[in-house]
Amino acid sequence: MQKQYSPSATFPRAILAFGVAAVMAVVVGCASSRAPGRAAWTSEVVQIDRSLQRAVGVTYETTGRTPHSNSLRAVVQLEGRAGREVFMEYRFVFMDRFGAEIHPAAPWRSLSLRPGARASVESVSTDSDAEAWVLKIRSTS
Repeated sequence: MQKQYSPSATFPRAILAFGVAAVMAVVVGCASSRAPGRAAWTSEVVQIDRSLQRAVGVTYETTGRTPHSNSLRAVVQLEGRAGREVFMEYRFVFMDRFGAEIHPAAPWRSLSLRPGARASVESVSTDSDAEAWVLKIRSTS
């Protein structure tokens, strides 16, 4: 006797496979990071003033949640790529799931980078509803 194909027998397996894939996507998305060492780093979440785009590079960024408050935490490593010391200000802006900015926004902070130097900047959202962030960098010289 030949075994017949039954769509109803494979349906539960397909649902299970889809569920596992969805859980993996959520787990990977909650703690994402990009490793250092990329020659040409492009980031959608770091906005650098036009005057600094060749002078400052992003070598690493990571996003995660704090263990106790479940607030969004962002860390970005910057690198000085100019032939001189560069002076700038930066701030993190957090957004909710609709893309609306969460207030109060973090204040502007000063930073200087010498050629080849690296600095890590980080921030934690004051609101646990934050879903996204942007790091803004502007020149002070």
